[in-house]
Amino acid sequence: MPADPHELLIKPGSAYSAAGRNTGLQANLRNPAHYPVEAQCRICGMVVRREEPAPGRLDWPHTGRMPGDNL
Repeated sequence: MPADPHELLIKPGSAYSAAGRNTGLQANLRNPAHYPVEAQCRICGMVVRREEPAPGRLDWPHTGRMPGDNL
């Protein structure tokens, strides 16, 4: 079981920092310096993104991309 409810909708181990000095590194979802974060949706497999920590929100907006798609 994930430590925080907001992790329920992303595939475990798929969260990576998407900007800043941590770009491309695995993200710690509790560290604001690791945001924005992109991860893989556990349900559909598409890439989801979160701009800032939001442990009270379950949604991760979908980007419309699949993992490996170019930006």
